[in-house]
Amino acid sequence: MINYIDLLNEVQTDPQGLNYAPFIPTGSDQSIADILNLRNRAAIYRSNITPKEILGCIIWSEYIALTQAQRDLLALMFATNTIIDASLSSVREAFSEVFSAPGSVSLTNLATMAQRPGSRAEELFGVGTTISPTDVAIALRG
Repeated sequence: MINYIDLLNEVQTDPQGLNYAPFIPTGSDQSIADILNLRNRAAIYRSNITPKEILGCIIWSEYIALTQAQRDLLALMFATNTIIDASLSSVREAFSEVFSAPGSVSLTNLATMAQRPGSRAEELFGVGTTISPTDVAIALRG
């Protein structure tokens, strides 16, 4: 949920140096929203990963080397979820357990695929948040 006081403070003080200032006097709320929604910040874990994406990350030779217990855990994750939520630490821990061999390329592939760049809006107000020009207008002009 967007807190308009926090949004106003963000735009007026620009603590990360994102350069909102030129757009405030011109009323270019869209430009400010674009800056806030740009996905160029710290990586965040995705919550919408499909089993197909996961299978694309797994190296066959590493899968063959898994123990039956590791294969069972992987099968259980696929059987109970149509979408995998990597934002849950338990999901990341399960994949680390399955592909626990030192230097696992599959685990590296999974870790890379499970993340995406976040936006400043998401940093401020939570994963999945987008700021509209209307949100900017409300924050700046009430």
